[in-house]
Amino acid sequence: VGTHKVAKRLTTFFFLATIFSVSFQNVYWDVAGRVNLADVTAVLFLVAFLAGRVTDRDRRVPRTTVAVLGFSVALLLVYLAGFFSLETNQALSLYGKGMTKFAIHFAFLAAGIAYLARRSARFYWQTVGWFAAGFAANAAYGLLQLVARLGGRDLDALILNPITGGAASLNIWGAVGESS
Repeated sequence: VGTHKVAKRLTTFFFLATIFSVSFQNVYWDVAGRVNLADVTAVLFLVAFLAGRVTDRDRRVPRTTVAVLGFSVALLLVYLAGFFSLETNQALSLYGKGMTKFAIHFAFLAAGIAYLARRSARFYWQTVGWFAAGFAANAAYGLLQLVARLGGRDLDALILNPITGGAASLNIWGAVGESS
């Protein structure tokens, strides 16, 4: 019984961590492509969610989840049709990365809906709160980053690069060639 509670708490933690971190643009690693923090937490949520469903022998699927899976299949067909030429290694690599991201995002969406459908209205609002808090935290970091940049510092270099191995960098919007 204790292990089951821990597994449920881990599922909740990874779900809310994904919801919170989905807006974080600069928290990523360059490992076989760009791997965001939200991708990592989403995969961990999927593993915990599926393990819980198997352990509970729960095969129920909400209709909304079925609808999302139907749309994902339709979008997958469009995505597949868009890749008419996979003759180069670069095209094949981009296709593989895109399909991986597609699978993670739609699997999280479908599982997240199924997860929320089993939870209370209070948990739904808690999820919305974590989502808004993630955007607020990202916005606050962006403001601090701007202030630091105006002061001649790079907040990403000080905070994110030690965590991400140097993958993060300050976004410069409107850069053309070598000028910004």
